[in-house]
Amino acid sequence: FGLASFVHPLQIEAWRERGFTGNHFMIPIGAREIPVRPLPDIPTIGFFCREVGNLKRSAFFRECILEARKSASFDVLCIGDRLRHIKDVAHYERRAAVPDDYSRIDALVVTSVSEMIPISAYEACAAGRMVITTPRMWPGSGWDMVKTGSSIEEIAALIVKATTERKRFDPYIPFSRWEWAREQVKMARQLWK
Repeated sequence: FGLASFVHPLQIEAWRERGFTGNHFMIPIGAREIPVRPLPDIPTIGFFCREVGNLKRSAFFRECILEARKSASFDVLCIGDRLRHIKDVAHYERRAAVPDDYSRIDALVVTSVSEMIPISAYEACAAGRMVITTPRMWPGSGWDMVKTGSSIEEIAALIVKATTERKRFDPYIPFSRWEWAREQVKMARQLWK
């Protein structure tokens, strides 16, 4: 193929390890248009994903919630697929998250094993919500709403902070879905010439 499109530097590294030497470019998919609204009436933590094996580490997320609830009272909203095993700690909706769902949470928790950034994290930032995450590679700077922890205790402490010191951040949208789509079309046109 004439040009490969990647959404994260780790993808480029993985393809190079497999022997890829072709032309490529990288731009994160980014956020859809997300409405910016006030925080919900009740402090709420979000977990939006589709569990695959244990790559999203939903069981780890569950342990973080149980630990945080020792110090704070809050609701949990899980939206996605294959999360029934943690519905004892959350309200679970089996479907894909939509832009309005970010107004239902104070913070989004991301616990996947990959250092890549899920679209839900970009969209939470676009909604002005805190992102509580295990370590990952964020492109550039300006991610003031992103808080990182590695252990159950660290993530739980960040959840407690998000639900007791509630704050809506200024929306941050360094990458948008429209920009990503425009770039794909632009690169395809250049190949056609």
